[in-house]
Amino acid sequence: MAEAKQGGIQAIFKLSARPQCETVQKHDQTIDLEPESLSTRVYIAECTNCQLVLKKKAANVLIEKCQDLVLTMSAELVSGTLEVLKSSKISLKIGPNVKIPTVTADSTSGLQIVLLENEQQVESLYFHESSDLTIKVQGDGVEEKEYAANPPADAAAHRQFVAHWVTNEGGVQLKTEKVVREGVFPYAEEELKEAQEKDRQNADKAFKVLEKEFMKSRKK
Repeated sequence: MAEAKQGGIQAIFKLSARPQCETVQKHDQTIDLEPESLSTRVYIAECTNCQLVLKKKAANVLIEKCQDLVLTMSAELVSGTLEVLKSSKISLKIGPNVKIPTVTADSTSGLQIVLLENEQQVESLYFHESSDLTIKVQGDGVEEKEYAANPPADAAAHRQFVAHWVTNEGGVQLKTEKVVREGVFPYAEEELKEAQEKDRQNADKAFKVLEKEFMKSRKK
């Protein structure tokens, strides 16, 4: 019992001792961020009018209470997630050959994500109580496009939303939906409905197969 307790304490200590690269209360500066290791968390807080560049791969990035800040991502994140919290006028530039699958924004206004290669560099933008969110595609030899992440008109403001890409006859479009949860996992509302309908159809097929086999066995 004592050994198990000691092991648990050691695990908690290791988690709390996770390395962190902090940039706090910087103003009117240009800063290169070079995390020590892949497990390093990059934390940017209370900065104004700064230009930052992530030069090395990190675990994740959190931007909190910042204003007029530009972060250029020249490296990817192990977790694949970049978070923006309680900030305004934030520009995230995703460099060529870099993918950040998930960006989240909470209590944030004026967030622009600039993709310097194509739409596939960011898969989803989750947001809550945030406004003026855009995704822009631009770069050398790239057709410039801009998409707005607007919640559905009939949705309550306190809901969480997700903006993600859909492909149709008109090309690639940014679609915003309400987030619903199945267990602990978040889904776009339409995505969950499609998954549930697919499960229902598969269940119907399985039932019909079993029913057919049962009828065959009765005839023997």
